[in-house]
Amino acid sequence: MKSRNKVVGVVAAVTLALAGGGIWWGVATNAQGNLNERYAQAVEVLTQDTVELATSTVSLETLAGELFEAGEVPSSVATAVEGTEVVLSKVEETGHLSFADALNPDNPGLYTDVSNVSAQVIVAQLAENDSSEAQSDEAQSDSQSGSESSVPLTTQLEELGYSLEAAQSEDEAQSGSAQSGDTAQSGSTSIFGPFIVTVPADPEVDYTKEQLNKIEELTSEVEAQTDTVINTGAEVVSEAFGVKLDAALETYTTASKKLDDTIAKAEALLKSSDGKVADNKTRDALVKAIDAAKKEAKAEAPENPVPSDLSKGTKSEATKALEAAMKAVNDSQAAKTKADEEAKAAQAQAAQNSAPSNGGYSEDYSNDYSDYSDYSGYNDYSGGNSGGGYSNNSGGGYQAPSQPAPAPSQPAPAPSQPAPSQPSEPGYWIPGSEWHCDGCSCWEVW
Repeated sequence: MKSRNKVVGVVAAVTLALAGGGIWWGVATNAQGNLNERYAQAVEVLTQDTVELATSTVSLETLAGELFEAGEVPSSVATAVEGTEVVLSKVEETGHLSFADALNPDNPGLYTDVSNVSAQVIVAQLAENDSSEAQSDEAQSDSQSGSESSVPLTTQLEELGYSLEAAQSEDEAQSGSAQSGDTAQSGSTSIFGPFIVTVPADPEVDYTKEQLNKIEELTSEVEAQTDTVINTGAEVVSEAFGVKLDAALETYTTASKKLDDTIAKAEALLKSSDGKVADNKTRDALVKAIDAAKKEAKAEAPENPVPSDLSKGTKSEATKALEAAMKAVNDSQAAKTKADEEAKAAQAQAAQNSAPSNGGYSEDYSNDYSDYSDYSGYNDYSGGNSGGGYSNNSGGGYQAPSQPAPAPSQPAPAPSQPAPSQPSEPGYWIPGSEWHCDGCSCWEVW
């Protein structure tokens, strides 16, 4: 009986031991399964965060290249890129992520194409962080560092020409860019190859708690570096915004000064042109333009201006309108001056045309008389003389002019006795005188 009881006791002990071992084995198996599941999930999170870090960094470089000229890119961009390279090298050491220049059909990993990442990726992240209520005060301060303006970052992005709707679409497109490795593609980025290769956790491998902790710690480091890249993007945007705002302020100040100077010139022209324009309506228009320009000159920029507020061109438009009105007045003055000069010239010409003129008679007479200038040199007369300077016959060289010969410069001496009446016979001598006459004329005999 005792022997039987011992056997039963041994059997019971063995049974209990086997049952306890099974329970322990089941518990241990479940614990490992949970650990493997947690590890696989941690690898997925690390993969997603690594893709975000890589695309954010590439997008940051693209954004800086679009906002700044070569050689003017802020040094913070290079620092952020170097930090990303360090973190990515640690990620590669896990064996779950790597970077490739082309798709490899023999590699069973999942490929994510980051070769065509645009600046809109980080723009979408910046806009999301700027408008998120869950963002901490410290993170908000970091995202605004380097900015001297209180203008929201989303507004700064819009002022720099980035559409937030387009950025959101680009960000969504990047999230679905993973593909299997059965299609050959190529590309390049400035940090790594154009493809991020993801190798999920192996379900046949039992991972340790230490391995899980390493993945989780690395994920935290990736997320921190991503925040650094995004904050650097905010600094770059704010710096570019500041440059654009400074340029707009300078243009605005220049336009304001030019408007003030033009107003002063316009008022001086209005005063000096009184009564000197062909059309007084031009001066009326100038008065209106001056009033409008003065009103615009008093307008001030907003307290926290953005470039678009300062580049509306209202002051420049007022200046152009004022200059146009001034030109009309100047043209009207020139027209009146020209008309006055033409009228004065016409009056002078009319006065000259109405004055008497005798210059033509004197000249003609002088020319006609020159044919008789040799008469005073005549010495020897004979009624039929053909060799003297004076001839009375019909064949001689003298012909009576169409106009009577002018009187001699000195009158002929009067005869000592009055000449008797001319006889009917041709030729006679006056007794007691030096004169001899014929039927036509008388002459003195020497």
